[in-house]
Formats: sequence, C-alpha cells, structure tokens
Amino acid sequence: MQKISLDGFWKMSRVGYNESLAANVPTTMYEVLFENDVIEDPFYGENDQLYRDLSLDDCVFTKTFEVDPGLLELEVVEIEFLGLDTLATIKLNGRVLAVTNNMHRTYRYEIKGMLKSGTNNLEVHFASPMRYIAEEQAKDPLWGVTSTIQGYGHLRKAHHMFGWDWGPQLPDMGIWRSVTIYGYEVGKIEEVQVLQHHLPDSVRLDILAEVDFYDEGVQLHYSLTDMDGEIIGQALVSEVESSDVISLRVDNPKLWWPNGYGEQYLYTLTVSLLFDEGVVHEDVKHIGLRTMTMHREKDPWGETFDFNINGVRIFAMGADYIPEDTLITRPTYETTERLIKDCAKANYNCLRVWGGGLYPSDSFYELCDHYGLIVWQDFMFACGVYRLTKKFQNNITAEFIDNIKRIRHHASLGLWCGNNEMEWGFVEWAIPKDERLRMDYLLMYEKLIPDVLADYDPQTFYWPASPSSGGGFLGPNDDNKGDVHYWKVFHGNEHYKKFREHYFRFASEYGMQAFPDLKTIDSFLPKDQYNAFSPVMENHNKCTDPINGNVKVLLNMVQEFRLPKNLEDQVYISQVFQAETIRCAVEHFRRNRGRCMGSTYWQVNDNYPVTSWASIDFYGRWKAMHYLAKRFYSQVLVSAYEEGNIGHIHVTNDRVADFDGTVCWQLCHVEDGILDHGEVGVIVPALSASHVLDVSIEPYLSAYGDERCLYLAYELNEATSTLAKESLLFVCHKAFNFNKASVTIRVDDGSDGLEVTLSSDAFAKAVGLQTKTLDLIFSDNYVDLMPGETRVIAVDEVRSDVVLTKEMLTEELYVQSVNNVIYQ
Repeated sequence: MQKISLDGFWKMSRVGYNESLAANVPTTMYEVLFENDVIEDPFYGENDQLYRDLSLDDCVFTKTFEVDPGLLELEVVEIEFLGLDTLATIKLNGRVLAVTNNMHRTYRYEIKGMLKSGTNNLEVHFASPMRYIAEEQAKDPLWGVTSTIQGYGHLRKAHHMFGWDWGPQLPDMGIWRSVTIYGYEVGKIEEVQVLQHHLPDSVRLDILAEVDFYDEGVQLHYSLTDMDGEIIGQALVSEVESSDVISLRVDNPKLWWPNGYGEQYLYTLTVSLLFDEGVVHEDVKHIGLRTMTMHREKDPWGETFDFNINGVRIFAMGADYIPEDTLITRPTYETTERLIKDCAKANYNCLRVWGGGLYPSDSFYELCDHYGLIVWQDFMFACGVYRLTKKFQNNITAEFIDNIKRIRHHASLGLWCGNNEMEWGFVEWAIPKDERLRMDYLLMYEKLIPDVLADYDPQTFYWPASPSSGGGFLGPNDDNKGDVHYWKVFHGNEHYKKFREHYFRFASEYGMQAFPDLKTIDSFLPKDQYNAFSPVMENHNKCTDPINGNVKVLLNMVQEFRLPKNLEDQVYISQVFQAETIRCAVEHFRRNRGRCMGSTYWQVNDNYPVTSWASIDFYGRWKAMHYLAKRFYSQVLVSAYEEGNIGHIHVTNDRVADFDGTVCWQLCHVEDGILDHGEVGVIVPALSASHVLDVSIEPYLSAYGDERCLYLAYELNEATSTLAKESLLFVCHKAFNFNKASVTIRVDDGSDGLEVTLSSDAFAKAVGLQTKTLDLIFSDNYVDLMPGETRVIAVDEVRSDVVLTKEMLTEELYVQSVNNVIYQ
C-alpha cells in the first residue's frame, strides 16, 4: 500500500474576491480568514455578529501535489476525505469527481483514471450553507429552536454552527478532517468488526473481516496482544473470502472498567492482509473486554435505567459534551486530552455526546477508553424536524454506517441514542402537528437506525431519544422511566432545591448558568464594557429567549444570594450558585441510589468564551462547579440537607466493596463556636446509600437566636484519612449572618510541589483561590473553612508557560468568599 497525505498547505479564496490565502488543511473558512488577518478574532466583542454573513459567500480550496509514476501502476488508487463541510464540489485536474452534502460522512473515490504522473491539481468548491438553508426553508419551512438560523434541518451539517443558546452563529465551511490518497496493489481490508461473547472464565472474540483483494494467494493474519505486547491469540487464514469470520479465545481475561471501578485494560487486535510473505495492508484496533448494556426492569417506582457493566450496576456520573471549539479544526489531541483528563480528575465515569454537534474525533474515543469514561453517543439530530425523503434517508443511512463502523469497537461506547429532545418536542413543545413529520420521526429513530445497528453494531444498546421512556411518544420525559431533561430550575425559574422533589431514573440533562473566569471575560470584553449588561457581555450569553441570559443568571442567583455590586463578585457568586445548584441535585440523586442511577449535567465544556452552563470554560479554566463535581462525584460521598430545623446526613458508597468509616459533626454558632458535636461509625454496603444520622438545631434556637446564626459542619473519615469536609446552612445564603472573614494564604514547598495553606478567623463559605494571570488547577477549591481551621491545598497542575515559584504564586494568589463579597 502507498499513502500520500494531502494535509498541510493549500490555498483558499472566496468567490468574488481577489485573494489567495494560505490554508493549513484541515481547516475552515473562518479560521483561514482569521489566520491571514482578513478578519479579527471572531470571538472578541461582537465580532461574531459582524462576521456571520461572511458565510453567504462560496469559497474554494485548491492544492497542487506530485504523483510518482509508480502510484499509477497500482491496481487501485483512491482518495479519502474524512470530513467535508458541507456542500462540496470536488474537481481533480479540472474534472468533477464528486458532489457532497453531508459533513458527518467519510467519502472515498477511485481516482486512478483521473490522476497523472507529475503535478496534479485538486479543487474543492464549497457553496454557502446560509444561502442553501434559506432557499430550502422558503420552499419547505421546518421547525427549529429560536436561537439558531432557521432551516438547519435541511442540511446534514452540525446544527450548533447555525447558533445555539451557548454558541455563536458562524456557519463555517471547509475541509475539516484529513485528505489522503491510498494506492493498493494486491488488496485491502475494508472493515473489521469484533463481537464479544463472555463466558465464565473466558471471552470468545468473533472477528469479521471484509476484504477486497485482486490477486490470488493473499492471506489474513489475526493477532491479539495484551498491554505488555504478549500474544494472547492468533490465527492465519490461507484461503481468503471477501468476508471472513474467525474466533479467538481469551482465557482469564483482564476486563475494561469505567473510571473508579477498575483498570482500563485494552488489548490490541491486528488484522493483516499478507501477500508473498509481506504485509500489504492492516487494521489495528484497541479493544476492551467488557459487557455493557442498560439495566431495565420493573420496580416499585417504575422502571430502572442504568449502565450494567461486567455485571455491576454503575451510577453514571458526568456531563454533556459539546464541540470543543466553534472553529472546529482547532482542537488537538492535547487539548482534547486535557478536557477528558479534567473529567476523570473530577471523578466522572460518563460523558454524553450531544446530538446537535459532531461525531467526535477518533482521539476523543481513544481517550475515553484510556481514562474510563462511558460514552453516551447521540446521533447528530437535535431540536429540529426532518423530512424523510428517499434522498435524505440514503444520505443519513450512509452517515450512520460510516460512524458506527468507526466508533463501535471502542470499550467506552456505552449506548447509541437516536436524537436530542425530538420525541419530547413532538409531545410537549410548539412543533406544528404534522402527522407526516411524526411518521418520519418514527421511521428514522424507531425503524431505520435500529435496523442499521442490527447489521453493524448489534451488541451496543440503542435508545431512541433523549429524553425518552423507550419510544412511541409515550411519556418521553417521565420521572420514573428512562432518562429526563429537567429545565424548570433554570428556564422555569424554580428554586434549585426543587430537585429534591424528583427521583429521576437518569438525569441526562439539567443545569445552571454562570459567568466564566474573569481572565476569560477579559479575552473578549473591552474595559469600557465591564458590566454584566453591557452589549458585549450580553452578546456573550447566547441564551436570549425570552430575555438575555445574564438577566436570568442574576435572577436565579438572587433567589439564594444577595446581589453583588461589581462584576468581579457577580462572576464569583454566579459560579458558587451554579456549583451549589448542581451539588444539590447530584447529592439528592446519589442519596437515592438504586432509584436514581445517572447524572450527566449540562454541560462540561464551551465552544467559545461565553456565559453558559459549562463547568469548564472555553480556555479550560475550572469554574467552581468543576471543583465541586470532584467532590460530589467522589465514589464515597458524604452529603447533608436541611429539612426545617433538622440536618440529615447520608453516606453513598459507589465502590464495589463495603465502606467502613466515621462521620464527625459539629453544630456551630457564628459567634459562640461549637455548641454540640459527635462521631458515628458507619458501614455502608457496596453500591448503596445509607442515612447516617439527623442533627436538630431546635434545642438551641431559644438560647442562641434563630437559624440564621447556626450551621452544621461535617466530615467523612476512613482510617486515618479525611475524605471530605463540608458544611450545611439551615437558611438560604442571603439570609445567613456571615461575619467578615480574614482569610490568610501561605505558600509552601510540599513533597510533590507547591502547596497553599488557608486559614480563617471566622466561618468562611466557599473560599475560592484565584490567580491574577496564571492558569492553575488546584487539588481542591471553593472550600468551607471553620474558625481557626487550616486547609492545605496543592497546586495540582500549572497550565501557564512558566516555571512556577513560591514567590510568583504568592504574588498571583488572592481569595474570594461569600462572607467578603461587596453586595448592593
């Protein structure tokens, strides 16, 4: 096999402009314009609105490349486009090779007869997606959400590129994944499918290889090796058919487990096409041996819905994932790994890939395999209706096959899901009551996709929609069956403690907005706009229905907190409120483990610098919520909630072994200190939750004033280790009588790097370590400090390009706390 990469230097021009711009493929029009200084940063100020209509233009990418005469002597020569966005006309040496209209597909074409020895010219003309959907929408109006450019359902292009309530309207175009020429002399392996059959002490792998070969005498060699490179099993097939199936047996297999449950063990499967004792083509896959499906059975509350992995019912803990950048070719392996690693650091074991974006890169799934994150994979349909013409059906069927074949072997793949919110939308939203579209919905998600999966990935669980109770428009957002999207707390202005009134089987979408890090705000905000309601700040919150999202952020926040006076404190309190909201929900779900079995909050990441629901902002900076996620997603969780004058303390154990430890508690007064205390030994069985004790403040109210002065401090210990320290208020934060707190910071050299020691002269709530210019990740943050307590926090990671010294960190650090915010 010969291979020529066509990535790298191309030229781009826009139709009607006298220009020839350098383009580093994979890339897109907006990225090329930005890198060539034709436009300024599209994320700064209100530039996204200014530049939106640039996508009304067509653009052309061209490349010249050399072909050796030897390539033309091979039996087959193909060109492969892994991603064309979207309306592309491909010309090779002046002749039209193909016309494409789906950015989610892979395209391969035989080109031997079009190539010539020496210099060749490749041209890809992209037609405007804006003009296309406008024309199609005028002919056939299709319903879509209001934050987008209408008509996105007409085009197989990532919907978020037409805008969403967290991202700009910049419908880009370009060559967004690699372009490669392949030459084959003897044959090639078209695909490899692996089916696992788990027996008591072994796993049988049935391996299907589809082969296209042109010469007699080819052989197929199969080899399975472990992580040490030792061969576990191998086979040689001498008489190759176009479709061959062999079986390999793995005795005493090492299983793949999600994060927190065991090792992420991966075997390497290599299928090689041999000829004349040499390898002419091969396919290499890393596979994890595991069973994974959704556990569904009737119970007293309805029907269970949880991941069952290797026989263990897993409580899914994670968030929803969206594309990592509006300029979709900019993420790298390193930036994606940083995000996935941050998820694992926060004790995630699951990510839901949302259906309005992209099927992620191979790197994404490899990293989820490595870090142990179960992938809930939506097909790319979200919040829109689609007309199932024969042409559209053929198009999406090819899309499904391309992506199923690419993704199916990954150990992390937990389920396929038909769409985001469309079943729910047909039942409860203002979608026009078009029975033909309803029938098209059923044909797409409850017939077409299951049929394709039956052929190409029969061992992965399929779910028709999110949310759903199983399909057929029957209670698609039911608390007691399937998964739920709950938005009354944010969009409906309900108080966040309303989460405690619900016992969702799997909460796959819910959230609360907060401002991003101040350094992120400074990246897009001119100094004369430093106000939450300035035009630029409002532009960087895309949730505008029915009012700008920044208004909603503060309206929701003031249910629990007083209104801060300046933007810096508004940013801080919005993040603390966001964190408290999601903690309230997750701790409630986990206290009811067995009934509730999944939490993927909306959302983990941003695709540009914005006020949103994300727990990590666009530049990778952790908001308060991500630090609290590390605590509320810990495998052993101590949690408490108030009910009137009683504080209820619980321990949830998601380990596969029993937990044996102690809960210590102190009932405290803001002025008089500790009023009562205790210690309780706890043994919590594996994979269960236990109520530990109740603490009442009733006996102390007459002598010590009201509940505004009392708080409960509690901690969880195991042997000599303290696993968690938290506190509970019996009133909302804005009603509590916080004293001003003098929080001191000391930086020391620790055994594994720099450490920060915090202490306070008063009870201090949500003490947040902040840095002026550097980007750091701490081992913990936004902690509650008891009077006189010291808390040591390590610098876990330095993400700025500096050698961090003790002096530098001392100069950089400052703290915020709920106590010391300047309120209106």
